Amino acid sequence: MTEYPLTVMRFPCGLQMLGLPGSNVEARFLYHEIFEDELYSRHGINVQDGDTVLDVGANIGMFSTYLLRKFPHLKLFAFEPVPPIFQAMQANLDALPLADTENVQLFPCGLSDACGSREITFYPTSPANSTLFPDEKFEEASVTVDAIRVRDVWKYDKLGFLGLLLFYPIRKKLIRDRMEKMYSNGITFEARFETISSTINEHHLDRIDLLKIDVEGSEFMVLDGIEDKHWEAIRQAVVEVSPKHVMRIDVLKQQFMDRGFRRVEVETMGHTGRVKDSQLACNVYATR
Repeated sequence: MTEYPLTVMRFPCGLQMLGLPGSNVEARFLYHEIFEDELYSRHGINVQDGDTVLDVGANIGMFSTYLLRKFPHLKLFAFEPVPPIFQAMQANLDALPLADTENVQLFPCGLSDACGSREITFYPTSPANSTLFPDEKFEEASVTVDAIRVRDVWKYDKLGFLGLLLFYPIRKKLIRDRMEKMYSNGITFEARFETISSTINEHHLDRIDLLKIDVEGSEFMVLDGIEDKHWEAIRQAVVEVSPKHVMRIDVLKQQFMDRGFRRVEVETMGHTGRVKDSQLACNVYATR
């Protein structure tokens, strides 16, 4: 197995994790979202110790780490198809002082609408943006730049904030150039994919207390991999919907309602509060 270079990242509350070199800013952003803003604990989402959680698109294990530090007896299934990212996730979760390590299973694969192999593009300095659809990522760059608020950068990148103030008149051009360079340097891997239903069958799951999906544009493919008979096993879900698919939010909400979910909320990441007008990703929260 190829060994990839990893770097130590330090966060508040004494948390230390391994990540990909050059991705510190992204990791701090994820820490802020998950640990401080508690992105996955909103709109009625509730996890208890002993629950079964599927972390689909686990990245370096930030959300899994957040959960296991609070609930060491979770039955956790974490999926990450990109080898360097999986290596970091495995190192991070193996380092946790877990009470029930046999209940934490890590899979070097992704989930989709069918089992098989597909090419996935990995961005070394922004691993969380790894995607099956690299062309869409490049197109999203300009939209993302326009939505960035300088005061929000302060929360996770103090040096970046000061730099943006110094070059405020050309801040958007600087950010856009950096993002376009990042998305131009992707590395392609051949990755294995399973489905949620194949996972349910293989591991004899009769209940999924939380299904978290963050897969950068292939979220509907992951949901298409759930057979009708398995939907009733899913108690809660949080799905990030990419900018390309925001216009399908109403369809997704109705799909959850038709499957027996009683509360479905949508939250845009663009601070606008207008989901239908948003050109950024949104999160859909569904509970029974």
